Order: sequence, then C-alpha cells, then structure tokens
Amino acid sequence: MRNRAAVRPSFAAGSAIGPRGRLLRSAATVTRILLAGLFIPMGLLIDMIAYIIIERTQWVTDWQATLLTNTAASLFVQLGWLAIWRRSVRWTRGRIIGTLGCFALTALAGVVAGWVIERRWDELGVFTGTWCTAVFWCAVTAVRWRETSAERAERLSGQSGRGVVCPTCGYSLTGLHEARCPECGAEFTLDSLYAAQPAAAVADLRNA
Repeated sequence: MRNRAAVRPSFAAGSAIGPRGRLLRSAATVTRILLAGLFIPMGLLIDMIAYIIIERTQWVTDWQATLLTNTAASLFVQLGWLAIWRRSVRWTRGRIIGTLGCFALTALAGVVAGWVIERRWDELGVFTGTWCTAVFWCAVTAVRWRETSAERAERLSGQSGRGVVCPTCGYSLTGLHEARCPECGAEFTLDSLYAAQPAAAVADLRNA
C-alpha cells in the first residue's frame, strides 16, 4: 500500500463497515471499558500484596513501604488506563501536550489531597494522595481525550471518501506498509484485501 504522510484516522470509513464490523467495534469498546474498570481494584490488590512482601523483608520503614507500594500501584493504574485507550485517541500535538499537562496536574492534586488528609489522619495521607492521583488521572484524561467537534466533523465528512479498510473490523489501513490490521490483528493477502474492499477503495489498492 502507498506510503502516505497523512495522519492515520482514528476511525475507519463508515461506508465500509458492515454489521459484523460494527459488532466487533462495539465489542472492543465494551472490553476496554470493562478492563478500565478492573484496573483500580487490580491496583489495590497489587498494592496490598507488595506492601505485605516489602513489610516482611523489613529493609524499609513502614512509611517508606507504604509510599513505595502506593506509588507503584498508582502508576500501574495510570499506565494501564493509557494502554487501554491509546488506540482510541487521535494523538494530535495539542492532545499529547494536554495529556502531559493532565499528568502533572493530577500529580499535584494528589499531593495536595494527601497533605490535607495527613494533617488530620497521618496514616492515610500517602494512601489518599497516591490513589487520588490515579483516580483524578482517569477522570481528567477521559475528558481530555474526547473527540472534538472539529475531529468529529472531519471523520463524518470522510466516511464516504476513499480508503483501504480492514474487512473484519472496518479500521482504516490507508498508509500502512503491511496487510495486517493494527486494531483487530487480522492478516490478509493483497488479493483477499482487494476483493473485500468497497468499490470506492479499489483504486487505492490497485495503486499500492
């Protein structure tokens, strides 16, 4: 397929997505939501297990063990959240900078929350601060990563345009160098990919 400098679109051309493609896309979204919901309890479990292990080794103080395990579990949740949703986000320059800003802002908010709680309940300050950071990160980035009205208009206007798409899930393959979908992992030969394209995309594949 042709090498193009254009940014890869976040969504495939709607005209090429059949019922099976829409079902797969919906299933993928539901799976991401379920996984995202599990990351906080998974992080808490990792936090607890790691604390027990470190505390029994007695190579650090209880406060240091709490800080270490809480911070590690909080980062686990934040990085897991990013890993789950990164393919669904259109990574423009502004959005990347905004995401870095969100990371700094939520870290600061966690420090403030931990400081406030620690003044009254000393043993809860570190726990509150690190986990508020994780929760704030998920909430703030969920808003920051939303599709803008301009991006939505661009996506909708391109739904009837030309482009090579995955026959399985409808993801746009235009600009990729191999006949493998990065969204669902399906692999094709050029012949099978050509045969599955709508008429509007055939010319693009012929020129690959």
